[in-house]
Amino acid sequence: MSKKNNVIDKNRLDEIDKKIRYHIGTIKKSYMFIGKYLTQMKPIVKDIQEFALKQYGFKKSTTYNMMRIHKEFGQLSMDDYSYTQLVDMLSMTPEEREQITPDMSVVEIRETKKEKK
Repeated sequence: MSKKNNVIDKNRLDEIDKKIRYHIGTIKKSYMFIGKYLTQMKPIVKDIQEFALKQYGFKKSTTYNMMRIHKEFGQLSMDDYSYTQLVDMLSMTPEEREQITPDMSVVEIRETKKEKK
């Protein structure tokens, strides 16, 4: 890789890093953005999960879940759902997810999942 590309990658990495740090402050509404930015960083850094742990203190499961939430729900309006609700919904089919409402507790979501199995 050329020196110029390294500078571009470093600049891009710094730009994305600043975005992630901003959104950590408003995590309730920002898990989608963080997942998006982590996904953008993935091809730039050697190990995104290790990087996120060192840079932001995210556990590997948190990093993975935020990236999956962005992938699964990023095109939908899910602002009313909490991070934990969305993590629980990741293992559901689209049809099962339609039965979940923002006012449901995580316990209720898990009960709904059990009923379907």
